[in-house]
Amino acid sequence: MIQSSDHRYWLDKWERSDIGFHQPKPHPLLKQFFHVLQLAKNARVFVPLCGASIDMIWLLEQGYQVVGIELSELACESFFATHKLPFTTSKTGDFTLYQNPSITLICGDYFKLTRDLLGPVDAVYDRAALIALTKEQRAKYVQHLFKLVDSQTKTFIITIIYDEQTMQGPPFPVFSSEVQSLYSKHQSIKLIHEQTIKSISQHLQAKGLKEASEQVYCTIV
Repeated sequence: MIQSSDHRYWLDKWERSDIGFHQPKPHPLLKQFFHVLQLAKNARVFVPLCGASIDMIWLLEQGYQVVGIELSELACESFFATHKLPFTTSKTGDFTLYQNPSITLICGDYFKLTRDLLGPVDAVYDRAALIALTKEQRAKYVQHLFKLVDSQTKTFIITIIYDEQTMQGPPFPVFSSEVQSLYSKHQSIKLIHEQTIKSISQHLQAKGLKEASEQVYCTIV
């Protein structure tokens, strides 16, 4: 089994343009439910393992500041090039910062990220981090997350669930019991929506997935 936490696995994905996980439109569940966090305009939203996600453009359009962390330089460069956003780059320790006035992408290892480098954030948006990691790495991911943010920081998570016998992740199924187990020691979150995925993407069908659902969790406000 491929360990999705392996850096080379994800870097190779971007180098081969094998990025079926990269979506052309903002996630509908983000657009439908993100308002429940009741964030103020100009709130700072952290997007871990962000890739070149167009979801970050939607967040910018809502008036939020965005900071993401991503392992691949190609992903960071692709994000700014695709959306024709001017940016500067700078080095700090093991990281490269891609910045413009509204968004910062920190290129490097999430597990080496520090609170000082990340800075204060008002919310965490996780659509592709938790489900990209193996079960062992998910526990480490959440543990490290709450070294970076406060328990009062609002959380918005989208997960996928499916019969594990039908497909080898990533994306991995993350069920409600695990989400609650991972987060309950840090903050109270709740499942606010679940729906069947009506159209399974071609790259997941090719891996054997035929049926799946998505779930949305958020901080109890």
